[in-house]
Amino acid sequence: MFVSEGGGRHRQALGAAFVLTLLASGVAWAEEAAPAAIDLKAECVVKHEQAQHLRRTGKLMAARGALAFCSQEGCPGPVKSDCLAWTTEVNAVIPTLVLSASSPKGPETKVSVYLDGKLLRNELTSEELELEPGVHVLRFELSPYEPVERELLVVEGQRGRTLNVDFKAPEPRAAPAPVATPALAPSPSLEKAPEAERPVPTLSYVFGGAALVGLAGFIGFGVSGMNEKNSLEASCAPLCDDSELEGVRTKFILADTSLGIALVSAALGAYTYFTRPELEKEAMARPSQKLALSVIGSRGRGHGRALVQLEGAF
Repeated sequence: MFVSEGGGRHRQALGAAFVLTLLASGVAWAEEAAPAAIDLKAECVVKHEQAQHLRRTGKLMAARGALAFCSQEGCPGPVKSDCLAWTTEVNAVIPTLVLSASSPKGPETKVSVYLDGKLLRNELTSEELELEPGVHVLRFELSPYEPVERELLVVEGQRGRTLNVDFKAPEPRAAPAPVATPALAPSPSLEKAPEAERPVPTLSYVFGGAALVGLAGFIGFGVSGMNEKNSLEASCAPLCDDSELEGVRTKFILADTSLGIALVSAALGAYTYFTRPELEKEAMARPSQKLALSVIGSRGRGHGRALVQLEGAF
C-alpha cells in the first residue's frame, strides 16, 4: 500500500496536535489538583490538633470524629500515623452502657430512651451505648407505666456497665372522697348570753385619788418650804439657828415624799385600769374596796421625819 507524501504530512500534523492537547489537559488538571491537595493536608493538620484538644477535655466521641478525618489517605504521613494510633486508644476508653428494662410482665424492649432530653432510641437492644464522660440523665418511657429517670456519672474507660430499670405497676386511683353534708347549725338558745363589762376597779379610783393627794402635798409642802427658806435668808442668813432651818428641811422632805407617792399611785392606777378584766354583771357584786392613805410629818430636834400610812380593806 502506498501513501502519498501529502497524506503522511497531514497525519503527522494531527498526531502532534493530539499530543499537545493531552499535555495541556494534564497541566490544567495538575494545576487544579495541587490546591486541593494542599487544602486537604492543611485540614488534616487542623483536625490533628483539634483531636488532641478534644481528648484532653474528655470529649472522646468528638475526638474520634476528628481522628477519622486526619487518618484518611492524602494526609501527611506523620499526621496520619498519629491519628490512626490515637483512634485505637480513644476507642478503648469511650464509656459504654448496656441498657435493659423490666416490668411486672417481665423483660421489656419497646422502651423509648432519652439522653439528656433528646430521643436516643425507641427500642432496647444488646448493643452497647457509647457516652461522653460526665454526668448524664437517662429517661425511660414505657406505656402505661410512669417514666423512670436515672442520673449517672459516666467515667472514662468504664465499658460494658449495665443499667436495668424497673417499671412499677401504676397505682390504682383512689375513689373520690364523699362530700360531707354540712351539719345543721343548732338553733340559738332563747336565753340571752350573760352580759360582760369591764368596770373600772375601785383601786383605780383609789390610786388616782392618792396621786392627786400626793401631788397636792408636793405643791403645798414645796411652796411652804420655799417661803420659809426665803424668809430665813432675808432675816438671819447665814447665821440662822438649826432649829429654824429644821422646819424648812422637814417641809422639803415632805414635798419629796408626796411627789414619790403621787408618781407611784399614778402608775398603779394606770396599771389597774388598763389590765382590768371583763366581768359578768352577776360577778360584779363584790365587797367594796377601801383604801386610806395618810402622810404624817413630825419634827424633832435636829432632824425632820415623814411617815406614810396606807390602810385598806378588800
